This record gives sequence, structure tokens and C-alpha cells, in this order.
Amino acid sequence: MSAAFLASALIQFALGLVVAWLLGPAEFGAYALALSAAVLLQTLTLEWLRLAATRFHHAGEGGDLTARLFMLFTRIAAGLVVAALVLTLVGGAHRWLFALVPLTALAAGFADFRAALMRAEFNQRGYALFMLVRNGLAIVILPVAASVFATGEAALAGFLGSLVLASAGLEIARKRHATPDGPVVSAAETAPDIRALLRYSAPIVLTNCLYLGLFFGLRSGVALAAGLAAAGQFSLALDFGLKLFTTIGTALDLMLFQLAVRDAREQGDAAGRARLRANLEIVLATLLPMALGLVLVIGALEPWLVGPDFRGPFAAYLSALLPGIALYALVQYALHPFLQLEQRTQRLIEAALAALIAGALAYGATRLGALGPVQSVSSILLAAMITAALRLLAAIGRDCLPGTAFLGRLVLTLAAMASVVLVLRPVLTGLPALILMVSAGAATYAALAYATDLAGIRRFIRMRRS
Repeated sequence: MSAAFLASALIQFALGLVVAWLLGPAEFGAYALALSAAVLLQTLTLEWLRLAATRFHHAGEGGDLTARLFMLFTRIAAGLVVAALVLTLVGGAHRWLFALVPLTALAAGFADFRAALMRAEFNQRGYALFMLVRNGLAIVILPVAASVFATGEAALAGFLGSLVLASAGLEIARKRHATPDGPVVSAAETAPDIRALLRYSAPIVLTNCLYLGLFFGLRSGVALAAGLAAAGQFSLALDFGLKLFTTIGTALDLMLFQLAVRDAREQGDAAGRARLRANLEIVLATLLPMALGLVLVIGALEPWLVGPDFRGPFAAYLSALLPGIALYALVQYALHPFLQLEQRTQRLIEAALAALIAGALAYGATRLGALGPVQSVSSILLAAMITAALRLLAAIGRDCLPGTAFLGRLVLTLAAMASVVLVLRPVLTGLPALILMVSAGAATYAALAYATDLAGIRRFIRMRRS
């Protein structure tokens, strides 16, 4: 199931690069800002339903919880449609772009909610088929819209259309193959009430909104200071890093967090926490080599990824942002699960608020100093994420941290990977050098990770095969 999600997210990741190439910096800047606003709105209004389904729904739960979640979704959807209609009337010259924001939030929220229900039921076939249809439509519609109309509005409308068609197809297929409902399990016995769902989900939603607000603020700040073209260049670098790390991080989370939930349900809280400690090591061992590898090869990679109008700023922004982006992914997928499993999610809000305060202080410091725009946004993001990580570690406890043996093996494998890439980098140029560096670096890291059993990789591979 995580493989289906990973393939889906990588396709969306590649589509973002294609759209940027077709639109150019200015129109891509408008598209990126609108899509970022849609994601923020989706998180604020609909993400709590997806989280509730992920945490509390399962195949034997019965239909009561799902029916209530759908009822709530319908009410929220009506509000988003009304908001879109209002924006078409008062949005001025950009009214269609503004109106697409709540509609895109609605369509993406429904798709993610449906996918969450299938994942919670371990319906691998249905989930994989939905991702296949959704991405197949996006591959066709989104580039055509961007190429033919060459506007941010058209690109966002194409993205919206792919979501609507995929979700409609899913609902039609479900109704055609529906079986008579089994006995509904009493909500009083098994399904948590809405207040319990909100107590669990609302802090996570607010936390995500605060982080998304940070990223939206960075984009908007660049746009206000240097225009939409500069915002497009910055957004492409930010989106590349965020999508890459959140794609891998979410795939790991889908695969690993559900195991911790199951262990906690079947064997007790201590077993769930032990699973999360092992998961943390896996996340670290996956995300850190990605960050280091990108820093080492971004110069050779840039010409093959982005259009001429993005080159130069893309590599500069991405290299500067990578430490903060990698730390953000570690916060989300290595530290948050501890508090999510224990349902102490209010601590997530505290960490996110502390991150925003630290980011604001860093913003003030960079305004007073002599830092350029690249160093400024990097400093703001890094200060915010370091603060969030420290606040979360204080809440979780030091016993969640990896031991020195794991850290030693991790440093060894990272150093070996970096050494191989640095030796090869001056030897060749162009695409052959890039392929050789990436392949040799990845092979070196994988071989040493397996040889040293980094993060229990041998046991994990055996478990996935069984």
C-alpha cells in the first residue's frame, strides 16, 4: 500500500516540475501560491476527518463512524462551495484563481479522506487502483492545461479536474460493487464520538496549519519583496524539497505508524512506544542520506530538472533550504508519532507555535543583518524547525532518542556515501556523471546499511517479505 502511495506521490512530484517548465516563473508563482493556499485551506477544514479515519476506522469497526464522518464532510463541503461562489463575485481580476482555491481544497480533501478509509481497512487493491486512476488523469490533464492555456488558473483547474474525475470514478465503482451492509456496530460500544475525534485531530490540524502557514508566509514574502517570478523560482525549489521529503516520509508513516497503532492496541502502550523508537531509526536512516545526497549532486542535477528560467536560483535556494526541510520531515514523521499514539497532540501545537515565534525572531534578525534572500529564508526555516524539534524532544523524553551504536553506524554509512560521490564528481561531466554518482552513492549506502544492520534493516526486510 505504501508502494502505491509512493508511486502516486512521485508522479505528482514530477508533474510539478513539468508544470513549472511549461508555465515559466511568473505563472508558476501564481499557481504555486494558489495551490499552497488550497492545501492550507484543506488542512484547516477537512484534514481532521482524514486523521480521524486513519486513527479510529478499521475494517471491523462497522459503518457508524464512517457515516458520521461523511455527514460532517458534506456540511463542510457546502461551506467551501459557497466560499468559491463568493470569490467569483468579489475576487476582482484574479477571481477565477481565487475561486479555484476552495474547490481544489474540497476535491483534494475528499480524495485523501477516501484513500484514508481504504488504508485503514488495509484495502490494498482498492487503494492502488484509485491512485492509478487519479495519477493517470493528472498526467494527461495537467500538462495539457498548462501547455495550451499557459496560465496558473488553467493549471490549477486541470489539477482540480483530475481529482474530481478520479473521485467520481471511485464512487461509481464502489456503488456498482457494493454488498449489503453488515450489522452496524453500536457507536456507544466502539466508535468514538465527535468530541473525541476533535480532541485527537484538532491539535494535529492546527499544528499542520501553523507549519503550512510558515511555508505560505515564506512564499508570500518572496512574492511581495521580489515579484511573482522570484516567488515562482523560490516555490519550485521549496516544493521540490518538501514534496521529495514529505513523499518519502509519508510513505514511511503509512507503513510504520499503523504497525505502532496495532502493537499498542494488541500488546499495550509499551509495545507501541517500542515500535515508534524503531520507526524513528528507520526514518533517520532514510531521510538523512537523501538530504546529504541532494547537497552533493544538486549542481549536476539542476540542468536536467528545471527550465532555463529557473536555473541558478533553484540550486541556490534548494541547497540552503535542505537542512530545514529535512528537519521538518523528521519532526513530522519521526517525532510527531510519539505524541499522536499517546493522544497528547496538544503538545504538537506548542512546538509549532514555538517554531513560528523562532521563525519570526529569525526574520527580524535577517532584516537587521546583511543576509541575502537565500540565506534569509534558510535561516528562518532552520531556526523554526530546530525550535520545534527541541520542544518535541522535551515532551517525548530522551528515551526515544537512538543509541550511540545506531548513530555510529549511521555516520559511517553517510561518510562512505559522501566519499564515493566526492571522488567521482570531478571525474565526469553531464548526465553520465550524474547517473554514476547517484548510483554509486546509493549502492554504497545500501550495502553498508545492510552489512551493519542499520536501523534493524535485515529484520525489517524479512518482516516485509513474510
